[in-house]
Amino acid sequence: MRWRQLARAVGIQPEERILVALSGGADSVLLLHLLAAAHPRPSILGVHVDHGLRGEEGAEDARFCSNLCRALGVPLVVREVHVEPEAAESLEARARLERYGVLIEEARRSGHTTLVTGHHSDDALETLLQRWMRGTTARGLRGPRTELEGSSDRGVRIVRPLFSMRREEVRRLLSDRGLTWREDTSNRDPRFTRNRVRHGLLPLLEDWCGNEGIENLRAFGQAVESLEDHLAAKTAHLTWRRPPSAHITRGTMEL
Repeated sequence: MRWRQLARAVGIQPEERILVALSGGADSVLLLHLLAAAHPRPSILGVHVDHGLRGEEGAEDARFCSNLCRALGVPLVVREVHVEPEAAESLEARARLERYGVLIEEARRSGHTTLVTGHHSDDALETLLQRWMRGTTARGLRGPRTELEGSSDRGVRIVRPLFSMRREEVRRLLSDRGLTWREDTSNRDPRFTRNRVRHGLLPLLEDWCGNEGIENLRAFGQAVESLEDHLAAKTAHLTWRRPPSAHITRGTMEL
């Protein structure tokens, strides 16, 4: 029942073939368990991507995912990618790019039209704060959406069914059922901005403002998204045309 509700909320149909990005962390493990327990059970493929950055710990993650999928009767593909670790500041972005490239490739190869990831509402808030801190366009003022924008243009929808859930809720659901997951020690590495936001900035804000302050940040991102949707609906009938005099206007490089 839980998967049916989550799927309906993000527009996933019962007949869709679903590829699960399975890291071994709590979020993707819960997602896999929910899918495997669904009635009727959709066509599921798990894909685990090893970035080759964490040595034996990464190998243990792959073994954990293999054993989990075997126990649930879910086929699994394990892929390795090579990400150079020398530039720590861009390491996360480069690993993400490589990971999604592999996941989309496997989805196309296997005919799974929807790729689901275990991102939840706390991940969305962390991303939103990072955008605000580094500077962003008007579109970036709101948080990430349940479906990665533009992903369907590549033939595979990328959807985040757990966006309505908090990190603590995910772990509590697993613990209450006696289910295990893997902890990625790199999620504590202060070199990465997300970790500094997660373990430094957010606890500090909660200490200063209470949980209400954190919820207000979420609400602001949602308000921006609602405003954007409202404006898009109101201007959908408009078409843009270059003015007749555009060819004689000064370019941006002219004085």
